[in-house]
Amino acid sequence: MSMGYQVDLRQDRSRRWMLALTVVQAVFYLLVLPSLLVRLSGKLDASLPAIPYPAVSSAAGAILVLLSLYVMIRAFLVLSYVGKDWPGGQTAYIVDKDVYEFVRHPLFWGYTLFWAGIGLWGRSLGLVMLSFLLGLAFAVWAVVVEEPRLLSDFGECYEEYRKRIPGAIPNWSAFRSGATELPTVALLVVALARLLGALMWNIRAVGVEYIPTEGPVVFASNHMSIADAHAIAFFVNRPIHYVTADEAFRNPFLGWFLRANGAIPKRKWGRDIAAIRGMKRHLDAGEAVGIFPQGQYNWDGGVNIVSDEVYRLLHYLGAPVVPVTSRGAHESWPAWSAWPALCDWEVRFFPTVDPEDYECVTEFREAIESKMFSIAGLPPVPRRGLASHKGITIVAWGCVECGGAATLVETSSGLECSKCGASWTVTRDLRIVNEKTGLGMTESEYRSALIQKLQSGEMEDAPDGVFNLSRTAGAYRLGLSSDTEDLGVGTLSLDNSGLTFSYYDGTARIPIEDISFTFLDADGHLVVSEPGGAYELDIHDDSTLRWEDYLMAARGLTTRRWPTAEEIRARSRRRSMQGAR
Repeated sequence: MSMGYQVDLRQDRSRRWMLALTVVQAVFYLLVLPSLLVRLSGKLDASLPAIPYPAVSSAAGAILVLLSLYVMIRAFLVLSYVGKDWPGGQTAYIVDKDVYEFVRHPLFWGYTLFWAGIGLWGRSLGLVMLSFLLGLAFAVWAVVVEEPRLLSDFGECYEEYRKRIPGAIPNWSAFRSGATELPTVALLVVALARLLGALMWNIRAVGVEYIPTEGPVVFASNHMSIADAHAIAFFVNRPIHYVTADEAFRNPFLGWFLRANGAIPKRKWGRDIAAIRGMKRHLDAGEAVGIFPQGQYNWDGGVNIVSDEVYRLLHYLGAPVVPVTSRGAHESWPAWSAWPALCDWEVRFFPTVDPEDYECVTEFREAIESKMFSIAGLPPVPRRGLASHKGITIVAWGCVECGGAATLVETSSGLECSKCGASWTVTRDLRIVNEKTGLGMTESEYRSALIQKLQSGEMEDAPDGVFNLSRTAGAYRLGLSSDTEDLGVGTLSLDNSGLTFSYYDGTARIPIEDISFTFLDADGHLVVSEPGGAYELDIHDDSTLRWEDYLMAARGLTTRRWPTAEEIRARSRRRSMQGAR
């Protein structure tokens, strides 16, 4: 047994014990202690007078209950956000933000105040007296046990915090000014992500010692799953301003949610100066920015080509870059699946890459990608439980046996071709295994095999390289500004000369040579960029990924990439000559 595996086992045992302790604490504070307080207060109230002035007592009690609930809930969320590998983890940082600037032990303080408020509300003098005894017990525990442990763990840093923040009488000015330091939505999202990560994905991190706790930093990660941003936030105990595709902001609720979390909208199909300024503003303020250089979900679990412009931007911004890679993320929640699956998930952080150490952007890129894409070639991670492969035909959009396009049908165990009858089993690690030959391929390998057949002219709808596709689709015209024009539903067709969309009010056509870039957005729509803007295409009853692969083949490409500077100049010269004629 390797030492690394032994360490993992010890970490798992420690985590299980801490989780069990957390459950015991929750039962004690939520069930056992309340039951004890209610019973004892009932006995005391039998020999004590009721609290006078019922209206005043009830109003004061209600105020105390609401205040204490706010403080406790917020303290719990802040602690899980900033200080703990929650649930069940130890405090990893000194928590001195938000309500922890209000009082040193807000959970103890709020719990005591809550029962005092309940006592006033119910005019129970016995419960009010018991709440003060409870507060005294918490104070003794803090002085004798809690604070010595924190001093031992954090030394002078905690001593300075203890001198600055009161232990019993709150700093009300700090409560008014700092209680919203961390966005409430971000706190709730991270708490939910931590809970899902612990219960569903057994999520763990490697290299957390490389995470800067302060100062400007860019987290650059591969994009394997819908939940990547939340998985990273699980371990980065500070707000991260993620660069997010602007189409995600169109949905009113999602747009509000992203803005509440400080996301930076970015137009994916072209340079967006406002997004660059937003990134620079946050970095200049010493904050953290998150970016997925691939620009979109990795639909097949492979590696997407990244534009050089992304690395030129990161080099220009000048902030240290922490490369991040996720293994098991794709299997946990593939982009083509509507639902997550049970799976182990590892988030790996690497030492910072400082742009100042690299004069050449190419070397800077290699330093980041060698870490960010380090999982390439590793075997997929098996999924647990009832993991569905529904939606995998978005990636496996054709039959590698007969060349049939859009002929695969999802079955309970895998896939079957409606044209030639070939069948495949989809395993728990998302390998596609031919039931006749036993040959297995990853999703990425299967898609690559389809692209090879397409390039060699063996696929349906493109025999001998002659493209002839047609489908019903909805389309949006995206201008160079943020304007979006809904073109409605029409017919989308592809031939060797270009892409055509015919709709009720006319025809839109993009010549093949004018296509700059293609990608799938967060909704799974195909976005086709051209010099004047872009088109967003919602293709009906077909795999959008298939259309992108056909478009790349029609353009003579085997992988997604931006046009080179020379190609852009040549296209501009050609368009100028056409305009002159």
